[in-house]
Amino acid sequence: MTSTRHGYEYLAVALVSALVFLLSACGTPDPTPTPTSPATQDGSTPTPGALTGFEAEWEALIAAAQEEGRLVVSGSGGIGDIAPVYKIWQDRFGVQVTIARGSGRANADRMLAEQGVGRFDVDMVHGGVTTSNTRLMPNQAIVRMEPFFVHPDVTDKSLWYGGRHWYRDEEDAFMFVYAAQVSESSRLDGVWFNTNLVSFEEVASWRSEGDVLDRYPGSMIDAHVTRLAGAGGAVREFIDPNRGPDYWEDFYSRDIFWGPEWRYMTDAMSRGDFAISLVGSGGEGGRDMAEAKALGLPVESYESVRLENNWPLYDEESRLTPAGGAGSFAIAKNQPHPNATKLWVNWLLSREGATVMHETLGEAEIAGGLDTHRRISLRLDDIPSGVTDPALRRKSGIDYNTIDMTPSAAALAADVIKLRSMIFEEAQGFASHPDISELRSALEERARAAGLMQ
Repeated sequence: MTSTRHGYEYLAVALVSALVFLLSACGTPDPTPTPTSPATQDGSTPTPGALTGFEAEWEALIAAAQEEGRLVVSGSGGIGDIAPVYKIWQDRFGVQVTIARGSGRANADRMLAEQGVGRFDVDMVHGGVTTSNTRLMPNQAIVRMEPFFVHPDVTDKSLWYGGRHWYRDEEDAFMFVYAAQVSESSRLDGVWFNTNLVSFEEVASWRSEGDVLDRYPGSMIDAHVTRLAGAGGAVREFIDPNRGPDYWEDFYSRDIFWGPEWRYMTDAMSRGDFAISLVGSGGEGGRDMAEAKALGLPVESYESVRLENNWPLYDEESRLTPAGGAGSFAIAKNQPHPNATKLWVNWLLSREGATVMHETLGEAEIAGGLDTHRRISLRLDDIPSGVTDPALRRKSGIDYNTIDMTPSAAALAADVIKLRSMIFEEAQGFASHPDISELRSALEERARAAGLMQ
């Protein structure tokens, strides 16, 4: 099942040449930006020589960054989300920001080519987790983030959600995640029903996926396990104490018809061969069902009915997901402006920077006339919520599933999918797997070692 997403679609329209960064976060670059006066944390101008400790270090860092005069950013498609914050930082500290826009992969390819001939033009990198893990890290194009942290707001991990820093790379060191949103859904959201066979009153009475499984034996269809991709979803279910192998054993032994093709399942539901489809609200199966609904066929999703009627999230699932490419960044190797890089990183991750980020709309929101955005800081120190989307903010007292924030889970995916297939085959009587318990135990041990299970 997929979660209901609150967010916006972004359009990145920019061309980046092979040699020159063409687009700045704030217009045409000025080779001699006007420096601002160094300021203390409360915004006042310090008396020369009056600062000590961290404040003196911070003042010296600001002066060194202003001396360098520039920060160069390699952006991905989502860079427009955070570009206005870069502009505010530029005006705050008098350091010119230049952003190269375009696809994250194209910018990564160019950066790797330049580094290969000893050219280092980039300071900061915004990009996707795949590009970082498969292109930048293996080629040592980005560096560990923690050595750059100097601000007490940043170094004190107790001020961060979960008492830790979050990263999008398997080593938990390179691609820092500073903003994440809550993704909430009902486990019922992936259920479709034939409106000629299931009444609205029946649907309104559902409170859990178990209600559906218990009420409609012999009249449910779902995808055969070989049709399921969703490596991330499989690992998420595996480590969920309410799902996992025990849930799979029960689910796959139910009186459900396991459909071999998405189109077959959609056609069968539309004809009324089945009352219930469990194909989910997203992916190919969900899209096929949505197309059938749009054509006027008698199919409807629980999710649509829930949203139309403002029903509560029965059988709720809540998790944290990174707030797109603009919600994370990395530091390029041999950055040409190391002091500006350090200043930007520590300022954005500080309380002040997070407050500005909460209060600042992205380019797409501004262009669309929207009044909220989806970037919520992972800091815990009661930062004003600003214009962040209320539906995406964390709520106190909820222990969110953070599997989507944990790239190390990807290492388990292949074996988890193998285990799920073995459980399906045994439940259906297709095969016997004497080593199934051994594989399960080994996976659970690996998940605990990775901090994914207790």
